[in-house]
Amino acid sequence: MGARHDLYILLAVLVINLILSLLYLLFCQLRKDKNRRSSGMRFAVMLLIPVAGILFFFFGWLYYHIFFHKKVDLAEVIFSKLRVRTDVKANENAERNLVPLEEAIAVTDKKNTRGLMMEVVRKNISDSLSTIALALKSEDSEVAHYGASVLQSALTTFREEVDKLMSLIREEERKLKDPEGEESAAKLSALTDNEHILIRELNAVLCQHVLTPMEQEYYVRRMNETAEMLYAHTAVSAEEMEMLCLRLLEIGDADACTVWADRSAKDWPEALPSYTNRLRLYYRTGEREKFAKEMRDLMQSGVPADHKTLEMIRLFGAGQAEK
Repeated sequence: MGARHDLYILLAVLVINLILSLLYLLFCQLRKDKNRRSSGMRFAVMLLIPVAGILFFFFGWLYYHIFFHKKVDLAEVIFSKLRVRTDVKANENAERNLVPLEEAIAVTDKKNTRGLMMEVVRKNISDSLSTIALALKSEDSEVAHYGASVLQSALTTFREEVDKLMSLIREEERKLKDPEGEESAAKLSALTDNEHILIRELNAVLCQHVLTPMEQEYYVRRMNETAEMLYAHTAVSAEEMEMLCLRLLEIGDADACTVWADRSAKDWPEALPSYTNRLRLYYRTGEREKFAKEMRDLMQSGVPADHKTLEMIRLFGAGQAEK
């Protein structure tokens, strides 16, 4: 009697299991589940493993919906192309076959020179004007013509930008000095910012020596005028004074360079440019005693000298020894 009762219970469990499995399969069919193969496999597992199969899938479904099934708030999602970064593989073959423009011109390698010219102008050429100017001496007429076109275009843009900045600075200076106008810290800050920009843009081109001597001197004078206006606002940095001293020495204006070298020593006594400005000045004018004194002052000051300064000291000493 007990065995028969257990058999009835087993049959009941199997029937219930079959009914639940069929209901699940019917539910998947009515829902038009795209992954019918997966639902069929679950149905087979439920039949082959009664009760345990159903309980396994049920608790798996329950666990997923409790801990992982959450709605995504699309309001917090930002789709922006600015977040996409495309990494382009370097063209190793092209870069391996290119040489510096100076070397390509020296060996009259037309293929390398033309290829390198194209690579240079694709980038920001503002710092490569002196290199492009070398192409004007190339025996390849195509390279020389292309270099001249690019250089002329870059210098035209430079002149236009400088003229605009100079006009803007003069207008801001006039408004600031107007007795009827309001003098504000914001206006003064905007003016000095533009003066800083002009000095640095002028220096970036002047240091490459791609202008004619007359035009080079003209823009150095404009750079000096801008620095004078900036100095009146006590806003010239030691680096800008050093730039100006270098450009003034290049056009042979030792007097103006002396003014800025003295100002640099006064305003920035602990900065290396305060010493190097005078060292370059005395080196250019050949004042040996003043150079030696400035060199001793630099050594005693504790200000670390860079490689360029040490090289200048060595060259000056060698030149004086030859005399």
